[in-house]
Amino acid sequence: TACRSGERITELVFDATPPPSGFSFEKVGKRIHLDVAGVNSAMAISLSGRLVTDVHIAAGGVAPTPLYLTATCDYLREKPLKAETVLAAAAIAQTEIAPIDDLRGSAVYKRLLFRQLFFAHFLKLFPDRISWEALHALG
Repeated sequence: TACRSGERITELVFDATPPPSGFSFEKVGKRIHLDVAGVNSAMAISLSGRLVTDVHIAAGGVAPTPLYLTATCDYLREKPLKAETVLAAAAIAQTEIAPIDDLRGSAVYKRLLFRQLFFAHFLKLFPDRISWEALHALG
């Protein structure tokens, strides 16, 4: 959107960083492929032992534009990876999103979907450390 008439992007360059310990993308939509998701989320996370050393979380369908969850990521860094930490981060994430009612669902429904997708990242990537039972019992 910032290109002038006749300008083209010919190259994108990213800083090389070590690969994350895990990456997860979750989506809720009517079709699996070629569809705008009602709600989606992506997370890249790195651990050192049981400590979160770096994390990046994005969410779509829960605000006017896709979001990077800065406060949630800031909270998770240098925290132990356990159910209590994930639940606290999920609560912070809820303060960062601002879904609206539309054809894809109500704002309340989208908040619930995002919460479940947030949990799904940890359940999928760290099944030996985070369990649905622990999240449910604490939350």
